[in-house]
Order: sequence, then structure tokens, then C-alpha cells
Amino acid sequence: MKKKNILVIFGGRNTEHEVSRKSAACIINNINKSKYNVMCLGITQLGEWIYTEASVNDIESGNWERHEGNQKAIISPDTTEKGIVIGEKTMEIDCVWPVLHGVNGEDGTIQGLCELANIKFVGSGVCASAICMDKAICKQIINNTEIGQALCKIVDEYSFRRSPNSVINRIEDEINDYPMFVKPAAAGSSVGITKVYKREDMENALERAFNECSKVLVEKAIVGRELEVAVLGNEEPIASCVGEVLSAGEWYDYDSKYNNTESKVVMPADINSIIEKEIQKSAIKIYKILGCSGMSRVDFFLDENSNVIFNEINTLPGFTNISMYPQLWECSGMTIEELVDKILSFAMDK
Repeated sequence: MKKKNILVIFGGRNTEHEVSRKSAACIINNINKSKYNVMCLGITQLGEWIYTEASVNDIESGNWERHEGNQKAIISPDTTEKGIVIGEKTMEIDCVWPVLHGVNGEDGTIQGLCELANIKFVGSGVCASAICMDKAICKQIINNTEIGQALCKIVDEYSFRRSPNSVINRIEDEINDYPMFVKPAAAGSSVGITKVYKREDMENALERAFNECSKVLVEKAIVGRELEVAVLGNEEPIASCVGEVLSAGEWYDYDSKYNNTESKVVMPADINSIIEKEIQKSAIKIYKILGCSGMSRVDFFLDENSNVIFNEINTLPGFTNISMYPQLWECSGMTIEELVDKILSFAMDK
């Protein structure tokens, strides 16, 4: 059987560039080379699209950008080409794995390019990707289900610029108690998020969030445990065991996720089977309602009264050696190699 050509796209022009490279390295190392030819396209932080044959180690470290054989490249939206264009040459692509986190990666943009080109790709489509990336829209949809969520207020930058005090007053009217979390509506890896304990700090927190996105979500802080579950599949998705995050910081920010070695995860989480089944069922329901496919990680809180509360969903979760998504499936009995193979199979079947 002829090998399929898989194009792994990594990097990106956003704050999650480094995480993307590490995720790509893990994925490339675990793709079955007897079934697939792997090609790599890196996006620099300046936005250059470069075809590279650099080593996995160089991709992970960032040294790939200095590889001697690098060539500028694009994915052609022309469906008759159906591939990656390098100079005057076109290389046929059977499937794209966009290992791109955050803006221009999991927000529907790269997915739209693949759909225009009629090239299969890993993960959710344009609509589901865009909805899941925008926490404000996502939460409004989930509000129509029985799944619990934190009390929240959506703030737009225009209103904030006109009258910061009026906006803060409305936040306090709807969420009548601190602390609160201030989050960009569309950003990943906890970038731009602040935990706010008093009114005096709210304006700076909003400013920080608006640096990432023109729409911001303000949520009442939940006192409880942070639980995550991995979902895999297309029409009949399945859920992994539930894992618990034990953050080294006060909450699971970017530094706690990727830099602080004191952060830990417990898999499976020490919860009773009834709560575990509720979380798995809720994760699959959210996944299907939002139209997801391929894979997602769904995050919840378990509050002090044992209420399961939906936090967020990530359609292209981190895939590094320490990321929750592959670890949850390993804990559920699936190796990373098997997981990567299944994810590619679901992409090819769409």
C-alpha cells in the first residue's frame, strides 16, 4: 500500500509558538513511518511559511529556522493542486496535522485553508474550531444545557475604552464577589489571564486581557479541584479516564503548565466512579454539541459541594511529553504511537 503524505505544521505567530514546536516534535516521533511519509512546514514568529527537513531536535529547540535546506512554501487553495507549493514545485498532501495552538491555529483559520484546498486535516472543522476558541460564544451555547458553568460576564474592548468604571460596575453587579478570573475570550495556554482579588486591580487585568483579544470573559473564581478528560473520535467519540491538575502556582497559569516542575498531575484522579462518569458523559456531550471531531481536551472544576462545572474545551490540545492529552490516553491503556495513529485515521475518515 502506498504511504500517505502527512504535513505537520508547527510554530505560528503567537505566544504559543514554543509549545507548538514541542508538540510537533512529540507527534513526529510517534507517527508510524511505515504507513506515512512525514513532511514539515514551520511558521516563524514573523509569519514566514517555510518547508523544512530539519531534525526533530532542531524543531523542538527552534534551531530549525537556520536549517540549510529551508525553502519558502505555501498550501495552495487550488483544489487541483491539493498540496504544498515550494517554488515551482507542488508536493501532494493527503492530510495536514496543524500542530498550532491558539490564534491562527485552533480558531478555524488554518482549518478554512485546508477546506478550501480540499485537503483532509486533523481536528475539528472551521465552525467548531472557531466556537471552541471563543470562550464567550462557547459558554453561551453550553448555557443551553444542564451542564454547570461559573458565573461570568462578557466585556468588549470598545465599551471598556469608553468607560472603564462603568464596565467594572456592571461586572461587580453581575458577579458580586471577588476573586474573579479575567480571561481573553480567544487565547490559549492561560495567556493573558489574571486572578483578581479586589476592584483596584480589575482595570489592569482587563488591559492585560485586551492585549490578547478584543473580547474578555470575567468569571467568578471556583474553589475546587481542576479535572481534565480527553475525548477522541468523530461521530462516536470516547472519553479517557479523568486526570487532576495539582498546580505549583495558585492556579494553573502558563508558568505552572510549562516551566514549574512542582506542578503535578494525578491520573486517574482520586474521585468516585459516579463523578468520573458524569465528567466523561458531560465531556462527550459538549464535544458533540459543539460539532468537534478528531480530538479535544475538556476541562472541568469539581467544587467543594461536588458539583461538576465546565471550564473550557481545547480542540488542538498540547501534545508534548508532559501534556495532559496524551498522558490521559496512556493512563487509559493507549500508547502515544497508537493514539497518533488513531487521530490520523479519524482525520482520513472525515
